[in-house]
Order: sequence, then C-alpha cells, then structure tokens
Amino acid sequence: MKKFCFISLALVMIIGTLVIGSCGEPKETAQPTTTQPTTTQPTSTPTATATVGPVYGGKLVIVRNTGITEIGAPQELKGGYGGVTYPLWCPVTETLFIVDAADRIVPTLAESVDIAADGMSVTFNLRKGVKFHDGTDFNAEAVRYNLEAVKAAKVGGSAALDNVKSYEIIDDHTIKANLNAFDATFLMSLAQSGIAVMISPTALAKPTTPENAGKDHLVGTGPFLFDSWSLDQYIRMKKNPNYWQEGRPYLDEIEIRNMPDYTTSVMAFKAGEVDMVESIDPAQYNELKEQGYTVGIPEGLAFVFSFRTANADPDSPFSKKEVREALWYAVDREGLVFGLGKGTYNVADQLAAPQQGWYIKDYPNRQYNPDKARELLALAGYPDGFETVLHGDVRGRQDDLVALQNYFGAVGIVCTLDVADVARASTFGTEGFDGIFQSGFPNWSSFSSWMNVWLSPVATYPTMKFPDNWTESWQDVRSEVDYDTRMAKMQALLKVVYDEALVIPWMWDSPRYVLNSKVHDLKWDAVDINGYFDPVNVWKEK
Repeated sequence: MKKFCFISLALVMIIGTLVIGSCGEPKETAQPTTTQPTTTQPTSTPTATATVGPVYGGKLVIVRNTGITEIGAPQELKGGYGGVTYPLWCPVTETLFIVDAADRIVPTLAESVDIAADGMSVTFNLRKGVKFHDGTDFNAEAVRYNLEAVKAAKVGGSAALDNVKSYEIIDDHTIKANLNAFDATFLMSLAQSGIAVMISPTALAKPTTPENAGKDHLVGTGPFLFDSWSLDQYIRMKKNPNYWQEGRPYLDEIEIRNMPDYTTSVMAFKAGEVDMVESIDPAQYNELKEQGYTVGIPEGLAFVFSFRTANADPDSPFSKKEVREALWYAVDREGLVFGLGKGTYNVADQLAAPQQGWYIKDYPNRQYNPDKARELLALAGYPDGFETVLHGDVRGRQDDLVALQNYFGAVGIVCTLDVADVARASTFGTEGFDGIFQSGFPNWSSFSSWMNVWLSPVATYPTMKFPDNWTESWQDVRSEVDYDTRMAKMQALLKVVYDEALVIPWMWDSPRYVLNSKVHDLKWDAVDINGYFDPVNVWKEK
C-alpha cells in the first residue's frame, strides 16, 4: 500500500494550510532534483529580512484580476469554481490535500493518503480534533457528504468522482474510496480543482440565496471566517479565534480585491492602499524592482509556452523531421527571455520547468543556430524555404507571435499571421489547423493538464501525427500507481516529443507580483494552484 504523509517541517511551514506531521519523509512527497532556469535573474526576489519575528494583528489586502463573480460553497458554484473561485476563499476553507510544484501529494485535513497496491482504493486518514466554524465535527461522514454533494451538483472538476464506485467509512477519521480503476488524475483533480474542499454539512443544509451563500454556506475549517463580499469588488475574511492550529493565524483580516486594470492596481499599491498585486507585466516588474519595491516570481507554478505543426499530411513540409527541427533551431529563446520578457521569462527546451516531476535532467537541447536551421531545410528539400501560416490567438501577447514570425522568416519560413479568437482557436484541437500553431494560452503546467492534452476526446489535433500506440502509452502513464515509475514513463514519452520535434517549447514563466516588504511568509503560488497562498502563517510588520 502506497502511503502519503507530511513531507517535512520545512515544506509544511511553507505551504498554506499545512501543519507539522509526525511521519518521516516518504517517497511520494520527496522533493525532486531541480536546476536553475536559464536567466540572469533569480526566479524570485525574497522579502526583505524582518527586524522582528512574527507578530499578531494587521490586515492583508491582495489584488487579483480574475474577477469575483460568485461566492459560496463548491456545491452551488457553477462558473469560476475550480480555476478561479476557490483560491479567493482558501483562507476560509481547507481541503483534504494539495500538491507541491512537482504534483506530489501534500496532505492537509487528511494526515495521510493510502493507495492500495492494486490502485483500486484510496484511503484518507483524517486529522482528529478539527471542527467547522459552526462547531460541526470534521469527520469521515463530512468528507463523504462533501464529495457526494459536489458530484451531484456537477461542479467544475467533479467528473473525477465518477471513478468512485463507493465510499466506505472505516471509523470517524478514516474513509475509503473504492474505485472503478486507478487513475492518477483522480487525486490531482481533488487537489487542484478544489472539489475536496470541506464545508460544514450543517451549514449546507440551510436554505440560502446566491447573494447570501457566502455568509450562510461558506463555513469551513480554515484560519479565517467569511465576512462579506461584493460582486467584482472584494471578498473580506476575518480571523477565526477558534482555529484548530493553536496560535494561528497571525493576521486579523484578509481582503482580496478585484482590480483588472494593472495601472490602477499598481498605483493603489504605491499609495499603500494594498499589500500585493499579482500578474504584473515584465516592464512593471523591472520598474518596481528598480524603485526598491519587493517583487517576486513564484517558484511553485510554471506556465509553458510552445508551438506545434500540422505534420500529418505527407505533402506538408512539416511532415519531415528536419523541417520541424529547423523551427527549433530558428528561435533565439534567450533573446526572447531578455527582450520581450525583460529577463523575467525563462528559457524552455522542454515542456516543463525544472521543478516539475516530468522534467528530464541533462536532456541535450537545441541551441539557437539559424545556419543549422537553413541547413536542415536544405536537407529536407527546401533550400529556398517556403510559405506557411502562423496561428495564434487573442489570449497571447502579440509581440511574442511577431517575434516568432521574424525568427522563422529569417531562415526562409515566411509566415502569414492569423490571430484567432478563443472560440476558433479552441477548434484547432478538434478540427485541426494548417501550418504552425502558437497557443496564446500556456499549457502543461500540471500532470492533470498533460493528461487532458493527450487523452481528452476534444483535443485530438487531427492534423498532427504522433507515434503508434500514443494514446495507449499515455493511458499507461495515467494508470501507474507508483509516482516515480509514473514520472519515468512520462519522461520517456516526452523524450519522443523532443527527439521528433513534435511540440516545440520556447518559454516558461510564472505570474509576477509586487509585495509590501512588511508582509512575510505569504508563499504566493508556492504550490501548483494559481492564487493559492499561506493564510495560516503569513504575518505583517506593524
């Protein structure tokens, strides 16, 4: 039986709602070997050293640009829940477990997670002595109630629960999920979509309205209590005086504001009205850093950008490996990192960042070499190059797309630009595309998203050709119980992608932010969930 328990005191204190555990460091949660990304700047700028230790009191104000459209329990949220809504109220609720930057299980309300040797059941060993804000006990029955409720409501991410054949309550603090088949994305989905967030069953039984659902139903076990919210304006949370971790939290109040205009939000930061602004652009990041403000780039979250070609047609230039390799050699990744990214991007020669479990250490990359690109084109029968289409979409930076167009053109691949709206770009996966496609939306930031790419019935990319038994090979990855074996199988398949230049990465980055230097231990995006931070241990100097 595979068992996941707390990884170490150091990581526990780093990650939001975690607490100290008594287990030794198990294989599943061991930290992967990492290397530094290829930039001349560190991936983050640490907060200035405090002159005092953690102190109590104060209000933390965070600015996000994701919108605040609905607030309530998971069971009643249909819109932004999963991708956007859950992190907005993570100080109020806690989940059974989360995942680290390498997508390893990190338990929270579940002290450990046991997977049967055959993968056909998962047992959650729950933390004892925890109560919801209304005094209701957190126990195995509450877990069953929540998981069944989110499945019945069909909230975002709950399709993973279709794999559960039955729940078996062993005792008050042990519950087993019997599965139809082992699926590695099952636990990932519970951790990353928020469907394993625990809400008081007593509170959920009360009738409410959408306007009052936050007050009536957002009753969790977290370090803060829900206070109030306003549509697309803010959500406010106040300290829970009866939190189960003694001596926590430090802050009195947390407020998350929605301010989609970056200029306005940065002005509010400089005026001292807010403590943190996320997703600032590279120019803002460097300007604020030069002005002495504390800026950061998360180390726990990574979004990879890449492009791919329509290589299935045997008459297409892209059906030839030499042409696809020429595209790889044609792009000056470091030039883009230090030009468009102003040193805040990271060079990507893989569809992974170094901290992710499927990163292949010491894989030989193809350095920028336009002469090599021209040589490969000549070998493929295109000494004078050819014309094609470079597709992008409105979600991406257009200067990135133009830069790629210029690099390709410099070696003889002349591209006409096509910037699709989101609806049309989404059809490329089902209906195919011609030429080259540079998605404006980053991809492959988590194990679950990888599985969606290769195994989703709506992302087949019919104009792309992959090796024989490709889908079956990815199904094998998905059904592998052991983490290390699963990652090894995944790396082997990705090596084929790189060797054959089927999908070509060029950059990865993380959402840049600026932070009040008086705020400590926020741990923004320290885990593989965008917008997730540490409400338990964050504190603010007076």
